[in-house]
Amino acid sequence: MFQTHRSASFPIQYDPNVSLWNWVELGVDAPFFMLEIASETEDGDFVTHIMTSSINVLRAHTGTSETDVLKRVFLLSPGYVNGSDSFQLDALESVFSSSKNPMNMLFNLTDGRSLHFSLGDERLDESQYTDQVFKRTPEPFQ
Repeated sequence: MFQTHRSASFPIQYDPNVSLWNWVELGVDAPFFMLEIASETEDGDFVTHIMTSSINVLRAHTGTSETDVLKRVFLLSPGYVNGSDSFQLDALESVFSSSKNPMNMLFNLTDGRSLHFSLGDERLDESQYTDQVFKRTPEPFQ
């Protein structure tokens, strides 16, 4: 979740349905997903990025679409999740959650590391993460 402030509003708005911001505040100290989405246009692929803390938004974008393709997903994780003293951005291989509580998540990174997140102190055994939310699609060989 993001928190916006009126003082951060960008003064020029090109689309009445879209608000632009000079900056936003992370509303929660939790992991965020950054989705890289390619849309086909007449001039080639147009790439956009969506950032969300919602596992349901990630799940909604993993399905197939005729116009948009989810290319990559990154995890922006706070230090207490990644074991450091700061946020880190890493490419995701897969995301699993617990069927009993979707906020208990297991993040498998492309570098082979696994990170865990839960809203409480409860850390599950890896066998309890049974709901696959996201699995990276390998890039085709060129």
